[in-house]
Amino acid sequence: MVLAWGRLARARDRIQPIDPARIPADVQARIRDLLRDHRKIEAIKLLREETGCGLAEAKKTIDAIPQSI
Repeated sequence: MVLAWGRLARARDRIQPIDPARIPADVQARIRDLLRDHRKIEAIKLLREETGCGLAEAKKTIDAIPQSI
């Protein structure tokens, strides 16, 4: 079991945020609006729907957006 957790941790560390150039400007604006309203989960869902990225990648991307929007 310890080996499995170690493997998961290493895989999680390799996931990188999405390049902002891949996110259309209108989607970026909608994501910022959602984050401004403290609706982080909806922002992650929107990013996944619009870009086709995975959950972990979307979360890393949303977490990388400055909170002082």
